Amino acid sequence: MIRTYVDFTTSPRGVEMSDQTNLARQLAGTNKIWHLKQTALLDGLSAEELERISSLSHDEVFPPSAVIFEQSDPANLLYFLNRGTVRLAIKNADGREKTVAILGGGDLFGLESVGSGQTYQVQAVAHEESWVSVLSRSDYLHLSRECPTLSLNLIQILIQRLSEAHDDIKALCFMDIQQRLVTTLLKLSETHGRQLANDKNLVKLKVRISHDYLARLIGSNRPYLSNIMSQFKKQGWVRYDRNRLLINTAALQQLI
Repeated sequence: MIRTYVDFTTSPRGVEMSDQTNLARQLAGTNKIWHLKQTALLDGLSAEELERISSLSHDEVFPPSAVIFEQSDPANLLYFLNRGTVRLAIKNADGREKTVAILGGGDLFGLESVGSGQTYQVQAVAHEESWVSVLSRSDYLHLSRECPTLSLNLIQILIQRLSEAHDDIKALCFMDIQQRLVTTLLKLSETHGRQLANDKNLVKLKVRISHDYLARLIGSNRPYLSNIMSQFKKQGWVRYDRNRLLINTAALQQLI
C-alpha cells in the first residue's frame, strides 16, 4: 500500500500534502505494487523484489503542467509513471520545443539516471495530473546487482527507445507533415486510445492533446497543423468529443 503520496523534501516541484488534488486523495488504499508491475522494467520480478522496490521508492503527485525535472538537471532519479500522463520535450536555446513522447501509466522515464554523471536530456512535465514512484540512482544500481533481471529488462527498454528514435529520425527526413501526422495519430491511438464499442474503426484518445502539442510532436507549427486537421475532419478521419480526439484508424491506415 502507498505510505507517502508526496515527498516535497526531496522534490519541491511535487504537490504538498496540504495541497493534495483529487488524484492524491484517491490514492488511499491503492495497491502500489500492482501499478509498479505494469512497468516493463519490473517484468518477471518476484513478489519480494517488487515489495522491496516499493518500499525504497517514494511517491509524488504532480498537477497538470508541473515540471518534474528540467532538461540538463542532474540525473539521479528514476521515475515510474503509475497513473496520469507525462510529456517529454527537448528545448533549444531560443525556446523552441520538440515533444519527444507522451507517456502513460506503466511507462518509465528518467533513464539517464542509470548512467554515471549524466544530466537529463529532456524536460519532463505532467501533461495531466500524474502519480509517480521515484527511485534513486544508488538504490537502482544496488538492486540491479542483486537482480540481473532488472538489467536485462533495462537493455530491452533501451533497445525499444533507440528503435523509436530511429523511426522519428526517418519520419523527419523522409515524410511530409501530413504523413508524419497520420503516423503520429495512429501511434497515439495505439498507446493512449480506447476503441469505441459501437464503432470498431473509431479510437478515442484518453489523453487531451491540443493542436499545439500535436504540432510539437510532429515537428510542425500549430497553424499549419490545424489546417491539416481541418482537412482530416472534413474527410471524417478525425473529430472531437468533449475535448477528446476521435480517430478513424481504418481510414488513416489507408493513407500510409
